[in-house]
Amino acid sequence: SASISPTSTNVNETKEGEIKDTKDLEIVPWIDDAPKNVTTMTLNRLRQKVKKKKVWAIQELGTRYKYGRGGAEISLDKAIDNYKKGVILGFPRSMNVMGYMYDNGEGVSQNHKLAFKHYQMGAFKGFDVAQYNLGECYHNGRYVKQSNTKAREWYNRAANQGDKDAAKKLKLLDEAERVSKEKKAATEE
Repeated sequence: SASISPTSTNVNETKEGEIKDTKDLEIVPWIDDAPKNVTTMTLNRLRQKVKKKKVWAIQELGTRYKYGRGGAEISLDKAIDNYKKGVILGFPRSMNVMGYMYDNGEGVSQNHKLAFKHYQMGAFKGFDVAQYNLGECYHNGRYVKQSNTKAREWYNRAANQGDKDAAKKLKLLDEAERVSKEKKAATEE
């Protein structure tokens, strides 16, 4: 596990729960093992899978409660309960959804620290969407110190798995840096 050396000079810059030196860390892409018919599965069948602690089923049940579909009535509380179970069982998609809910104060109190923590957990599990969202935290300086370098690192990880939004963000960062260099060069002439 990654830890920060007590002699490190950047300890004071690290926010609580933030893992700082990650650029050389190998993260294996996450593969979703949910069956193709998960969204059309009957509610009873899904609940049987939940009892067997199938994390994809717990996630799907949460989603059904969140949006009131697939035979489940809307209940944000039940959705959150399922997502939290998914987090405890190490399911990256649940980690990302809880990050989003904390980020936006959806069914929970808005808390950027907890949003960051959940995105980071999902990102380290190799989930491209969580990696993108972690990049967003760094790009926008949400909970952590703004860093285009860290944003680029996480956008790259997501883009390498085919995340199109991350690829767009990388192009925007490239363009902003190019324009910035041109302006700097123009003022130095």
